[in-house]
Amino acid sequence: MIRSRWQQTRIAAAAIASALGLAACSVSSPLAITSVGDGLERGASLALVDPEDKGQLDARFRAAVKDALSSQSVQIADQSTLIAEVSASQSDASNGVLSGDGAQATDEDSQDWIARPRRDKPLDRCKAKRLRATVTIYSSAADGLAYRGSGEAIDCSFDDEDLRRFAQALVNDALDPANR
Repeated sequence: MIRSRWQQTRIAAAAIASALGLAACSVSSPLAITSVGDGLERGASLALVDPEDKGQLDARFRAAVKDALSSQSVQIADQSTLIAEVSASQSDASNGVLSGDGAQATDEDSQDWIARPRRDKPLDRCKAKRLRATVTIYSSAADGLAYRGSGEAIDCSFDDEDLRRFAQALVNDALDPANR
C-alpha cells in the first residue's frame, strides 16, 4: 500500500500523541508520609480531641482515624495522658504550602516548601487535587510530642476510602517507629 507523505505524517503524529497521552497523564502521586516522635504502643489509650472547626472533611478523617486506631487495639478514652488531634485538608494541587513565616524568597527554589505547587501538564485528565492529613499525639506524662505524622497525595479526587487508607497508614506509622 502506497501512502502519501501527508498520510504518513498524520499516522506518525497520531502514534506520538497516543504514546504521550498514556505517559503524560500522571496526575496521581502515591501517599507520602513524614513523621517524628517515638510513636504509639498497641494497647495504649488516648483521648481524641474534637476539632474546633467541625468541617466535613475533618469529621470524616477523624472517624477514619478512630476506626484505624481501634483496629490496632488502641483504646479511645475520654481522658488519657495521650491526646490526639487529627486534621485533613484538600486543595488545588497547583497551590503550594510554605512553611515558616512565608516571607518571599528571591526564587521558588529557595522557598521553604511544605508542599510544592504542582505544575499542570497539557495532557492531565483532570484538575489535580492535593490531600494532606495529619495525626498529632501529645503526651502529658512526657510533657511533649509523642508523634506527628503528615501524609500527602495528589489525584483527581479523594473519597472516604482514600481517607480510610490515609488514616490506616498514619496509624501504622505511629505504631511502628522502627520502620520510618
